[in-house]
Amino acid sequence: MAFIPLVINVGHCQKPAAEEPKEIKRLFGTVAKVEFVMSSIMVICDFGYVNIDVTDATVITRGSGQIALDEIDLEDSVIVHYYNPEPGKYVAVSIRDSTTEK
Repeated sequence: MAFIPLVINVGHCQKPAAEEPKEIKRLFGTVAKVEFVMSSIMVICDFGYVNIDVTDATVITRGSGQIALDEIDLEDSVIVHYYNPEPGKYVAVSIRDSTTEK
């Protein structure tokens, strides 16, 4: 009987490292620009103009319903929940358009 060496790479059996939880922040402001091609909005808030990326996962609401990015208008009041994946980059988790008169 011959012995055949068996090599097991345990690195592939390990669970992937858990993704660090994102620190969600909030800002209140007024929409200065809506960029459909780049999927972003610019908001004027207490610390100036902020460009915020809008992803497919971003939930945008007005009142009790969900709306699309192209339904946000200039000068709408918004509340944005976002995170910073890297310095200077802001990604929206949710955008609530507080403007009720449409």
